[in-house]
Amino acid sequence: ILLLAVSSSSLSAGLDIRTIDNWGIDSWGNESIMMQKTSDSTHSNLYIEMPRPFCICTDPIITTPPGNSNYNIGDKVEATMTIDNYKPKKILLHVKSIFEDGEYLLKPQYYPSLRYAEIIKIKFAQNVSLDDMLFNTKGMSNAMKQSEKICLSGYDLEESGIEDVRI
Repeated sequence: ILLLAVSSSSLSAGLDIRTIDNWGIDSWGNESIMMQKTSDSTHSNLYIEMPRPFCICTDPIITTPPGNSNYNIGDKVEATMTIDNYKPKKILLHVKSIFEDGEYLLKPQYYPSLRYAEIIKIKFAQNVSLDDMLFNTKGMSNAMKQSEKICLSGYDLEESGIEDVRI
């Protein structure tokens, strides 16, 4: 401890974990954890939020490049979601935000259960200029359990400012 105190003039904390199943677990402010999985094409990302104090997974969202599309915030995009080769289900994706680089933030509505999914496929109609997505979500339940442990702990999720630790 003395060596740490003498050799380091600053310490910072933050949450940035990559599980063995390739799930990202990151802090989203001090009151929320975000689980993240990149699609097989590496162009889209699936995010699942776990806010404090209740630490329940909520609000899946997807980021994806615009391709040749030109959607606006508030637009709705129809797609089909298939979980583990079960019957495809029609879903509606709301364009919640458009980032500076043009990527869309999409929030699915009326989607099937994702909790035990190992493969999530999102397919768009031929007239939609967005690329289909495939997420290998194996290990999601383990990532959820680990995220819940972190969420329920007293761990400060937000990266703290630089602190002087010299004695």
